[in-house]
Amino acid sequence: MTVTISDVRILLNNIASDLVSDEVIQKNINLVSDYIDAIKDSDADSTLVEQAKLFGAAYQTLLSYSTSVERVGGGTLASALTQASELKTRYEDLVKRISGQSTGLVVTDTIKSLTEDLYYS
Repeated sequence: MTVTISDVRILLNNIASDLVSDEVIQKNINLVSDYIDAIKDSDADSTLVEQAKLFGAAYQTLLSYSTSVERVGGGTLASALTQASELKTRYEDLVKRISGQSTGLVVTDTIKSLTEDLYYS
């Protein structure tokens, strides 16, 4: 299974393309996929690897959406913050499971890096 734009939209409750473009979602999928491929153990379960990519891309996409809402002065919705927290927790757990890491520090650092790559590159 390869993570698709549609997969991310579905996980984000079918978020509409006028709220988050396909290009933004694809960029998030690519960045997260590259990261996961770089840190996963060689014997990591392929299903867990794809789930990590999906949850990571959905988390990053939700951050992208929240940032765009904030830019136009809309603030951040409490529901988006709750969903982002849940996605991040799941993503961190999956990263630990596929990489053999015992802490979530790499995920936090990577989220910052991915966000900077997305918005400043």
